[in-house]
Order: sequence, then C-alpha cells, then structure tokens
Amino acid sequence: AKVIAIREITLKPGSEPDFERFVVEECYPAWRDFPTGWELSVLKGDRGDRFGSYIHVIEFASVEARNRHLAGPDQPASEEIQRVMRSQEAVTKKWNELASPIHPTVYTDYVDIGK
Repeated sequence: AKVIAIREITLKPGSEPDFERFVVEECYPAWRDFPTGWELSVLKGDRGDRFGSYIHVIEFASVEARNRHLAGPDQPASEEIQRVMRSQEAVTKKWNELASPIHPTVYTDYVDIGK
C-alpha cells in the first residue's frame, strides 16, 4: 500500500516569497536524488482551515519502500538516504533558515487502506 508522509511547515515571518522560490529552484531539483519510489512535494493550502499554510509531502510507493530506507523513528536511515541527505546539507540549512525544520519530530505517515 502507498504511504503518504505529511509534515506541517511553519514559515519564519516574512519568508513566504523566498521560501516558495527556494522550494521551486533548489528543493525540487535536489529531491531528484532520492530513491525511485519516493516523490517529494511542498503544497500550499488553497481552501479550508489551513488556507495559506504549507505541508511537506513524501509519497512512498509502498510501506516496504519506506521501510527499506527508513526502518523506524528510532532507527538510522539507510546508507543511501544518509548519503543523499549529506549531499543536501546546504539545502537543509537554507530550509531551516526559512521555515520549521525539514526533519520535524512531530509528523504523520498515512497508509492507503484501499490498496
């Protein structure tokens, strides 16, 4: 079953235009380095209670695809993911200057129960 990981993002005051530009110009190209079966996105609320707010979404092809690289909250990431994250330290640093941490301690992964 597909897994959708949702991380809420809080922007630092006044950083919205810089954050959006940074995500498009730097994050999306960098995220191409993640393994096949991972899709990373940033979405902005368009309607509803969280209008104007942001979320970071990671879509995994399956529970197994997620667990192959992220075994659990208290487990280290796979060597491949650690290598990708090390190569993207500048992107992570800039993200953390503009918004809440890219690797939050509070998050939710959702498993598609219909597939």
